[in-house]
Amino acid sequence: MRNLTILPAAGQASRMRGMPKFLLPYDSSYETLIERHIRLSLDWAEIVVVPTRAEFAPMLVALGMPNDRVVISVIESETMSETVKSVASWFSFDRYVVVMPDTFFGGETPYQYLANSSAPLDLAAWKIRKNQAGKLGQVELDKDGNVIAHQDKTEGCLFRHSWGAMSFDRKLKDLIQVNQPHVGYIIDPALDMGLTVRARVFRGEYFDCGTPKEYFEMIGSKYVAGSAGR
Repeated sequence: MRNLTILPAAGQASRMRGMPKFLLPYDSSYETLIERHIRLSLDWAEIVVVPTRAEFAPMLVALGMPNDRVVISVIESETMSETVKSVASWFSFDRYVVVMPDTFFGGETPYQYLANSSAPLDLAAWKIRKNQAGKLGQVELDKDGNVIAHQDKTEGCLFRHSWGAMSFDRKLKDLIQVNQPHVGYIIDPALDMGLTVRARVFRGEYFDCGTPKEYFEMIGSKYVAGSAGR
């Protein structure tokens, strides 16, 4: 099965005063978050596409991109959904894996699982930490690992797991609405259509490094502190 990994890096970086969050280093080697995602994705993806804003492209080039399997695509988009749908229309593959480049997976990683999935829509999920509840997309799972309900950044949500990366069959790209903030919004339409939405709960922890607080929490975690963080 031919698959492509998308690392949507076209946001405006407004939360960190113009610094792209995906360029934050995560350990003493100064490897950036996005470099780690690319390095680990390339074992399973045919190619990795990094759609980004024109002003960020030279920064990625300085890190040694692009190359024969890493493509930088300059794009101006209003939402992450628009970015992902555009890439999926430019590159025809059987399956698309979407990983947010300003995240960190501590412990077990989902790249192989997502690339090899055959479900229409498959999510990488983690047990949510108390301080993350209501701030992430949360899912309720049945005993077989199927998603039966989903809520996005809903205060008071009691679902015990959050999702942090996904893969989907090419037929589902039509569910992406460009005006919606992110591709997690295809989960509910997929469920409404009766499609199988799978989720595997990974050992370890998920960190959304889009905020300084969680970035520093990741830096101080057992997955990074005192180790190479790989």
